[in-house]
Amino acid sequence: LLRQRIEQTSAANDVLAHEVLLMTRQAVETGLRANPPLDRTDAALHTAVANALQNNQALADVMNAIVRYSFPVQDVSVTDAHGLTLVSTDPDAVNDQVPDRISLQSVQAGTFASQMKVVFGQPRVLDMERALDRNGAPFLIVHVGVRSSFLRASYKPWLRAALIFALLAAFVAMIAAALLANLALQPI
Repeated sequence: LLRQRIEQTSAANDVLAHEVLLMTRQAVETGLRANPPLDRTDAALHTAVANALQNNQALADVMNAIVRYSFPVQDVSVTDAHGLTLVSTDPDAVNDQVPDRISLQSVQAGTFASQMKVVFGQPRVLDMERALDRNGAPFLIVHVGVRSSFLRASYKPWLRAALIFALLAAFVAMIAAALLANLALQPI
């Protein structure tokens, strides 16, 4: 059940990351058409792309809607290939390095014990990332931060019910074994 819940969360947030990736591509294309870089240097391109992303209201609206309506999502940001945040739903994160987070894909591919440790351990934010490539190399990276506490909250009722069922089944099996043993050994 835990593995399925992690896979469902990963699939749902992958759709959200692709949605932001599409909006990021559209923002860059329209922004660079409207305000092309001043020269052909990488610094000028970086500045033009950052301005295009920061001034695109549709991208900001999509990112804020994801945070507002998807409960497991902590934040959404777009970084450059070096990890510098260009636009984010957390205004304090802009122009800072992306925080170091555990990848949701690595949790999904991990062992049962590592999944239990992440989901039921210390609350943390897991990272789902999707890259926008330019000339075969990552150019912009969309990060969707997923809270492990919401994974735990969605899984905890199922775990409690399964534990209660297992304990009741073990108790009933022990009573049945005792009764059968008493009946079988009574003639002796």
